[in-house]
Amino acid sequence: MGLNDFSDTVFTSGEASKRYLLENFNNKKFFHLGPPRDFDLFKTFEDNKVLNIDDSDYLLCSGLFEEHEYDLEYYKNLLSKHITKKMICTNPDLIVDRGDKREYCAGTIAKSFEEIEGKVIYFGKPYPPVYEIAADVSNKKILCIGDNLNTDIKGANMQNFDSLLITGGIHRKEISKLSIKNVLKNYEAKIDYFQEELKW
Repeated sequence: MGLNDFSDTVFTSGEASKRYLLENFNNKKFFHLGPPRDFDLFKTFEDNKVLNIDDSDYLLCSGLFEEHEYDLEYYKNLLSKHITKKMICTNPDLIVDRGDKREYCAGTIAKSFEEIEGKVIYFGKPYPPVYEIAADVSNKKILCIGDNLNTDIKGANMQNFDSLLITGGIHRKEISKLSIKNVLKNYEAKIDYFQEELKW
């Protein structure tokens, strides 16, 4: 995506989870929940991946299986016998818009796992560890930019950072129907700035 020249200053939730796994689960077997394309970041652990969930020590969730993109009951049934295992969720987003198509994300599977009493360790917004690992943010003015009130803006609020909401993102229909003020109230979120799309 052209970010190679900036890789030293770009940090992802996937990298944060990878650090945690190296420190805490280095020799443990895992079952991967998500499409094959998501697995590149975890090549370090390839020898620890098992194809049968019964053989796993923990669960690594990066998304949904391509053949079960909309069937959340499938995941509840699959995971119901494994609630004693920890799930590592590498992307807390619940949904994402790809063009005009709305899709579930890894966070939705993690929430489903929690609903059946499973334990999840999240890496990414709005959870504090990703901010703490990404950079030394003490005594700095931080602006968080995003289109998701549940993650991008909630994370900024929890960290007491300034925030910029992109209103043309996943909440665009709600904002159009209810107004930005009412949508913010519904999500118990506050913002400092907003614009329709990310532009300078």
